[in-house]
Amino acid sequence: MFKKGNKYCSNRKGTKNSKKHRKKISKTLNILYDSDQGIKVKEKMSNNAKRQFKNGMPENTKNKLRKLALKQFKDGMSKKTKKKISKSLKGLNTWSKGKKHTKKVKDKISESSKKRWENPEYAKKVLKSFRNSPNKAEQKLNKIINDILPTEYKFVGDGEFILGGKCPDFLNINGKKKLIELYGNYWHQNDNPKDRIDYFKKFGFETLIIWENELNNVRIIEKRIINFTK
Repeated sequence: MFKKGNKYCSNRKGTKNSKKHRKKISKTLNILYDSDQGIKVKEKMSNNAKRQFKNGMPENTKNKLRKLALKQFKDGMSKKTKKKISKSLKGLNTWSKGKKHTKKVKDKISESSKKRWENPEYAKKVLKSFRNSPNKAEQKLNKIINDILPTEYKFVGDGEFILGGKCPDFLNINGKKKLIELYGNYWHQNDNPKDRIDYFKKFGFETLIIWENELNNVRIIEKRIINFTK
């Protein structure tokens, strides 16, 4: 490290290193980090950071750091780097791995999760983060609906409309409390459609369930949708 006021530092201030020079510096740092001394320094820094993060930081500072880390991971890293990090984390023990929760704890976790999903902003953010909507089956059903009732329903399966912590696929936009749900053959194979119908009924909504394999019978689906919407 150069001391403050060092002539070399003063002369280099504001100077941009060439690509070749940056690679050389990076290579040198990697060698230092991989040495025994470097590993000890990294461990010490990591432990200090964890201790500070746990005990010595206000909650708003922690949230800022979390957001910054997420932004850097999302925007500032190449796909190659992300894959490398993901690969290195696979197989590591998590805090909950191998732990069995009691029924009381499970109920508490479930209740906490339900409360978070009742917040429309939270549900919308989570859904958009992992779901690429509409998928092919939803696009196909959307086309069928628009062909017969172009001004009746809107696709809201991307989290635009949340009802009681759940996200229906299609919402009637003409004042009728009617919903259309598309059930995938794989993802909903163990689900009972009546459960979803009864759930939305508590909020005063009628629900039509259409299975993915039924989309091949377009005329039958059209009749069901028309009769349901009357």
